[in-house]
Amino acid sequence: MHYYHAFGLKLESALPLPELQRGSGPADVVIDFADGEHHDRNERWLSGAGEHITLHLDDMVFTVEGGRSVRIAAPPGTGDNDIRLWLLGTVMATLLHQRGYFPLHANSVLLASGGVAAFSGPSGAGKSTMAALLDRQEFRVLGDDLCAIRLDGEQRPMVYGGIPRLKLWQATLDLFGRARDGLEPVASDYDKFHVPLDAVQEVGSLDPRPLERLYLLGARDSDDEPLIQPLRGILAADGVLDNAFRWTIGQLVAGENSRVQFDQAMAIARKIAVFRVARRWGTDQLFEEGALIAAHLSSPLTNKAAAGGVGS
Repeated sequence: MHYYHAFGLKLESALPLPELQRGSGPADVVIDFADGEHHDRNERWLSGAGEHITLHLDDMVFTVEGGRSVRIAAPPGTGDNDIRLWLLGTVMATLLHQRGYFPLHANSVLLASGGVAAFSGPSGAGKSTMAALLDRQEFRVLGDDLCAIRLDGEQRPMVYGGIPRLKLWQATLDLFGRARDGLEPVASDYDKFHVPLDAVQEVGSLDPRPLERLYLLGARDSDDEPLIQPLRGILAADGVLDNAFRWTIGQLVAGENSRVQFDQAMAIARKIAVFRVARRWGTDQLFEEGALIAAHLSSPLTNKAAAGGVGS
């Protein structure tokens, strides 16, 4: 078995997970292979409820129980990278929902204050590209794609270190002048690659850091629109809600307590500063935008922004 630290948890896994930081036991979560289960393409992709969720993803079956265990059933010959693509995304988000986290579809970076900034947006908005730019600006990337948040006793959103790697398309590697030699494809049929970060060699921290900022990446509506705009009220709250990772699964886990995710999102939006980043689509202005965003991250929040996006 292999031991890792991620999302504030100690993981024991029969499958090597080279994206994760090293860890130790005893395990909070056990990941193992199951025998005798198979995927029927006529079955729904998602079944079960609460403490027992089954996910049928491609030709694989993942069973997630009680936020404590994941069982994997995959056809012979399935590549480890194909399993990990789902395991460290949708399946891990399911487990985090069961443990009471609010998983956000976002990359996260460490700020000089010791807090965290997260970057969310629709597919193709450039979350991983922006994280790669910030890594070049010497911001430490705490997690890629899945940002694990829990509310502490004072209802402050706290972020746990996630997956210290980037998933970059070949075109983005070319843009950064990075050769693909030695990089593992994200999946067998993807022209997208795992780019490990230096932190992957370390023992993972189990301690959380406060989420201070959320940047919502989107396309610019007009040429004179500012790159970074603060959002407040319902717009800030919608930004958190819209970027929940697998909201449907969270609702299935919550069952009759279906407001729990909404309440978590509102609590997060009250405590953090939320910004819209109106990017020019394409790469012509990418490095200029990255430098401006890095400067914004390095600037202290105004009192109004620091007060959060939603009134009490």
